[in-house]
Amino acid sequence: MPLSLAASILCVIKQNLVKKCLEMFAEIAEKQHGYKMFYEQFGECLKLSAHEDAKNRTKVAELLRLHTTDDEQISLKRYVDRMDEGQNENFYITSDSIAAASTCPFLETAQERLAGAVHDRSI
Repeated sequence: MPLSLAASILCVIKQNLVKKCLEMFAEIAEKQHGYKMFYEQFGECLKLSAHEDAKNRTKVAELLRLHTTDDEQISLKRYVDRMDEGQNENFYITSDSIAAASTCPFLETAQERLAGAVHDRSI
């Protein structure tokens, strides 16, 4: 088998595997409790994928969960859905921990202007 054909076959297999995995992750995400456990184990991989996989970035982004100032984890879609009418912006703080983010001087301003800021540990 020519090398270019083998590489082409491997590329198709990779695409199909990624597609199937994203579908399975989306199914798991529908079950809140099960997804919380899944996200604790694989959340950092998903965050990295959101940065590195341009082709699937939107699908991966739907799987990400962010900590809010209300100390809950929600999807960005849910956060946007609960934004106040007329709110056109939100703030995202990246830090090593929630404790470090909560001492960020910009957080107070964000909380005053928005329904809540989201926080995420850096990878």
